[in-house]
Amino acid sequence: MIRKLTVDDKQALVGLLNIDECNNLQFYEYLDFLSNEDARFGYYGYFDRDVLAGAVYYSPYNTGIAVRDVAYIPLFQEILSSCSSKYLYGLVDLLQCLGNIPSRQPYFYRYGYIPLNHVTTAETSEVTQATEEDISAIIKFYQGKDIMIEVPERIETFVKNGSVFIVKEDGNIVSAALAHSESSKFALIGAVYTDKSASGKKYGEKCCQALIRHLHQKGKVPYLFYDASLAHLETLYRNLSFVHSSDYLLLVTPEKM
Repeated sequence: MIRKLTVDDKQALVGLLNIDECNNLQFYEYLDFLSNEDARFGYYGYFDRDVLAGAVYYSPYNTGIAVRDVAYIPLFQEILSSCSSKYLYGLVDLLQCLGNIPSRQPYFYRYGYIPLNHVTTAETSEVTQATEEDISAIIKFYQGKDIMIEVPERIETFVKNGSVFIVKEDGNIVSAALAHSESSKFALIGAVYTDKSASGKKYGEKCCQALIRHLHQKGKVPYLFYDASLAHLETLYRNLSFVHSSDYLLLVTPEKM
């Protein structure tokens, strides 16, 4: 039987996630919501002989799945097919087990990491580490942009972790990158965005470099994923020594694109 997970299930959930931690990072971002105080966020799980065999997280933007074996995927078919999140997200071999979901458009993404011993270029004065004073401006900067993370709800945590780097021109943020879904060993880089007014200055790449340095100093390996069809992103992340490790499928609700 599938049921909602609660804080009492946290140990079992983390145990499941740790089996393939680097491919389950997005689950960690929402662990605070196991309290079920905000109905927009939460988890479902299936227990097989008292062992958590599979789990789904959901949020306004994202829904993802982790299982001990692909044989458990069909048990979550109804939940995954009817979820209201903008993105249904997972490894290709897992989500393809669901078959065609007519209400969603498939996009293939590349997933990988920046090796821990990689040394990026020297620091630049253009990029600064965001502080709590920047939170309102960061929320405004990302407003209306498709960056696949709930910024207003989570940005305070990102900033407190020191994991948001920004570039300002004339006092306004024009570029930013952040890390989310941090575990003790890994983190996801996301929300890399530069305003068109500041394009061509490599601000996005420089923000990523600063963020990678920060995460490496904490002993964390940065992971990221990007649309495999976008050549400029392929170039950007190859310049940052991106190592491809797996392929992901994003199933997107067309009316929310």
